[in-house]
Amino acid sequence: MELRALYFCRGWAASPKYWNSSLAWEWLPYYLQRIEQIEEQIPSSVLVGVFCVGCEDIKSSLKATVRGVTQLLLDVLAKRFREQCTQTLEEFRKISIILKQQPPGIDELTELREFMDDTPAKLEALAVDIKSALHMFDVLETFKYRLLVEDHNLRWKLYASPAEILELSNEVATSLIKDRARFLDDMLAQQCEFAATIVDIADVVAGFANFTDTSKLAEVYDSVLAVGERIDFSIQQAKVFNHRERLFGREVTDYTSLIKIQKVYGGIKALRRVEKVLQERNLLAVLAKASGVMSELAEFKPLGQDDAYCQTRKASATLLLLDSQLFERIGEPQLDEGTTLTLNSLLDKGIASCTDFVVELGELATKESYLEKALQTMKAEWEQIKFDFPETYKDTDTYILKGTDEIVALLDEHIMTTQGLQFSIYKKPLEKDIEEWANLIMTFRFFTVDTAWRVLMRHTYEEPQVLAACSTPGLADKLRENNRLLERVQKELQSYLELKRSQFARFYFLSNDELLEILSESTDPLKVQAFLCKVFENINELEFNSDLVATAMFSAEGKLGLHTYSLSPLL
Repeated sequence: MELRALYFCRGWAASPKYWNSSLAWEWLPYYLQRIEQIEEQIPSSVLVGVFCVGCEDIKSSLKATVRGVTQLLLDVLAKRFREQCTQTLEEFRKISIILKQQPPGIDELTELREFMDDTPAKLEALAVDIKSALHMFDVLETFKYRLLVEDHNLRWKLYASPAEILELSNEVATSLIKDRARFLDDMLAQQCEFAATIVDIADVVAGFANFTDTSKLAEVYDSVLAVGERIDFSIQQAKVFNHRERLFGREVTDYTSLIKIQKVYGGIKALRRVEKVLQERNLLAVLAKASGVMSELAEFKPLGQDDAYCQTRKASATLLLLDSQLFERIGEPQLDEGTTLTLNSLLDKGIASCTDFVVELGELATKESYLEKALQTMKAEWEQIKFDFPETYKDTDTYILKGTDEIVALLDEHIMTTQGLQFSIYKKPLEKDIEEWANLIMTFRFFTVDTAWRVLMRHTYEEPQVLAACSTPGLADKLRENNRLLERVQKELQSYLELKRSQFARFYFLSNDELLEILSESTDPLKVQAFLCKVFENINELEFNSDLVATAMFSAEGKLGLHTYSLSPLL
């Protein structure tokens, strides 16, 4: 019997989910009661005929066995208490280590700030483990189990850990405010130095263009390569500064001058490489001719002393040909699209007389061309991206969606780029395309969450048992990530609706759900009728003919009012 009890308790010790403080609270009184029953129900001796049979040994053995089972159960519970405390304290220790880290920059500070924002949720999850461990301790104390000093220390240390983490979080939050200010000052100082570096690089590149001493080609070519490395590094540094400015919530600095310098440098590098090859092959005559061409090009000044037209001619060529104002200024009829012109023919038509207007028009076309290329680039990138479904879930037809971190990162980048396009003052020719693209990518996040949620619901439907479904690895992290994405979707949706309300003030009378329904049914005026009374005072309904042209309206009292003119809501 004793061996069976020992085997029974060891089985529980190896199966944590089958033995906890609640079960101990239920079973331990039962075994203590059994000891009393043995004492009461088994006499000390029994008369059997002329014999007196002593029962003390049997009684003692049975009571010892039951006490042994009780002690084993308490031992298992004590072991479980120590393991639970150790595991939970280890989680608190990990949180404490992360909070005590000193962020070396704004990137790490932002990550630490996000971790601190998630700390209350982590503490809430650990509170369940703390409650379970403290309940185990209460059970052990109630049944007078001999606890060690270390057990008491574990209990109080576990009890105090959440408060210590919260106190540490408050201290770290105060420290991060100072660190953030320091990082901002450092970044501003670095940006000042960086601005001087850009000016220096521009001067060096401009100096290469004036080089004429062919005897020092090798030396100059090495310098050109070194400057190229500086330009590449500076471009990467500019991206870092822009990223940090976004983290600080500051306006992003425009470093497009580096791109212009890089373009100029590319031409100089190619030219100097050709010169170096010519010199190495002793093609001095060819080099002399090339130098002569360079001199002639340097002397060439189209449109008098102003070469701004040539700088913008590529982006503005089509716009120049089709812009009626330009040809009105030079007194020529507007040309049809597809007409071939040369620079000389434009000069003959008197385009030199309106150089400022040509430059202004060219700069406008350049900006519009940049917006169009940025939009086309984003669309092209998404055409190459596909969801990855490497396998199915068990033997079902449900596919498992692989991680979408890269897709979400690209989505965040393109949302910021699209918002920049929306606020551009040069967006007018592309405004419709930009708005359509913005509306499309704003829905990506919702589709991502919706897909993940549908997959989760399918798995839960196939495995409805609560413990099995809720113990799915990574489930909590997925739900938290989905909640975070849904919050961002909600904020962006709210911003979109506020934008629509700012364009038409009467939309402020509608709730978000009503406004969304109107926007989704904007092509069918009959489905929008239900909201007329909320948007327009005392207009309850419109009467439409077969062409969906409004011919009359009805008031809230049912009175009919005829229109003096036709109104088509689809125009």
